[in-house]
Amino acid sequence: MLRRPGRILVNDIPLNEKAYLAAEERPSLIDFDVEVQEGYLWVQGDNRSSSADSRVHLGDPGGGLVPVDEVVGKVFAVVWPLPHMSLLERPATFDSVG
Repeated sequence: MLRRPGRILVNDIPLNEKAYLAAEERPSLIDFDVEVQEGYLWVQGDNRSSSADSRVHLGDPGGGLVPVDEVVGKVFAVVWPLPHMSLLERPATFDSVG
């Protein structure tokens, strides 16, 4: 995953994050370039400007990657704020990942 001027790229394909980022939120204020190893995930919060997600842990052991075995749930909906309530679909960008 790589952040390029305001966009997150997955296998060089820009990720469309409009479904879950607030209109005023930018994908990241932190520059990063990460290769996610098999069996791990890279996670980012929807409130990017105040989220202690994988980007904040780049310098920690594991580089911010989360082992898949430690994941206990899957995001499937936006429930707050209420006007944004919706079900989420898997972004087509991830079709290149499998």
